[in-house]
Amino acid sequence: MRRTAAVVALVAALSLTGCSTPTGADVTGREGAAAESPAGPLTPAAAGEQFLRIVAPYNGVLEQFETSVNDGAPLAEQTGLAGAVGAALRAESEGLRQTAWPEDVADDATALAEANEQAASHWEQAASAQSTQEVLDHVDQAMEADAGDAAASIREKLDLPAYAEE
Repeated sequence: MRRTAAVVALVAALSLTGCSTPTGADVTGREGAAAESPAGPLTPAAAGEQFLRIVAPYNGVLEQFETSVNDGAPLAEQTGLAGAVGAALRAESEGLRQTAWPEDVADDATALAEANEQAASHWEQAASAQSTQEVLDHVDQAMEADAGDAAASIREKLDLPAYAEE
């Protein structure tokens, strides 16, 4: 019961962190961070596309992690995916920091990057967990790294749809 409740809480909390729904996302998280940004601030349309590119790898691997926990996958699979979530969050933070956002989005992008970095360390600890319960305990801690409504605000300001989990 606790595992199911933790996963439901994880899905709810993380779905508010600026997620998009990727197709065939790179689970290493490096795809989105590598996207280049011009020297000046992006237009809102370009910033929206950039934001979705940056968050896509994290969203894909997070959904894989959730599925592995829900399906009772072996611990090695869960910890491997937890490590991939941490790496994707670090890459997302890098992409958020390297992008020249429109002025009204910049503070939210910084807040989201900072929260991601805090959460990433807990995901990395989950990657070395010795039990599913320990994985879930670290995931609970990762969920406490909260950027408030920064991701939702970015989506709204860039005229992007709210995140809809598959």
